Amino acid sequence: MKKLNYFLLGLTAFGLVFFNSCGEETVPAPSITIDNASPVAAVGGSVTLTGEIVAEGKLDEVKLYFVSATAETQIGSAYTSFSSGDITSTDNLNYNFRFKIEGLTESGKIKIEATDKENQTSARMIDVTVQAATGGEISSFTAVLIGAQSNTTYGSALDADAGTVLKLAAAADASATIDILYYYGSTNKATFVAPDDETVTGASSDFTWTSGWATKNATKFGISTMTATEFDAMNDDTELAGITGLTASKVTDQAVNDVVEFITAGGKKGAFKVSALTATNSGTVTIDVKIQK
Repeated sequence: MKKLNYFLLGLTAFGLVFFNSCGEETVPAPSITIDNASPVAAVGGSVTLTGEIVAEGKLDEVKLYFVSATAETQIGSAYTSFSSGDITSTDNLNYNFRFKIEGLTESGKIKIEATDKENQTSARMIDVTVQAATGGEISSFTAVLIGAQSNTTYGSALDADAGTVLKLAAAADASATIDILYYYGSTNKATFVAPDDETVTGASSDFTWTSGWATKNATKFGISTMTATEFDAMNDDTELAGITGLTASKVTDQAVNDVVEFITAGGKKGAFKVSALTATNSGTVTIDVKIQK
């Protein structure tokens, strides 16, 4: 009888050990998958990394680092919110990320570090190559000040090739060189327009700025996908050369840090960034211009 009791006690003890071992099963640390291979950027350019983090212990924070040959530097602040933005999740298990790393100046590695609520941390790195730009030369004109239609101090007509602004009377005599006009309207707000657009030829508005011009250049515009930072970093025509298919003769309702691309009647491709704006018909707009030589 005693042997039976000892046997039963042994089974009970084994069951308790088995139960406790199952209850103490650890949650695995986060795993990180990066979709990209080894991205390449021009000096001052950017790369975009996409991928997924799986965190069974729920994600607590994510940090990005740039790792050079001599140092490891955190990029921005830690991510701690995952309902929207660069990292999103719908189930607190699978987290999709899209990181845009800007202003790269040297080759190195980007490290993604993920920590879950169990205080477990995992990291994954990817090589990034930064190389000198190889595109054609561009002309850059900084702080080109243009006046709206009622401004009597600054002209409203831009020669994009030379980066010079003329008043309308002088522009009429040099019409073959004028690529862009500027006005501020009650409906269209801050507007950049080609000399052949109907709003300045008098065909559809009270503006008859170019009605008597010998040449009305047919500049074409488009809203650029470049950010203001990417525009500032551009030092050759690699980005500009890819501009194609523009059809608009004006762009309206522009604001500070908006980037507009254009193709002149002569076929040169360029872009400008709005860097300052006084939003009245007697105010001014300041733009930075970059155009192919």
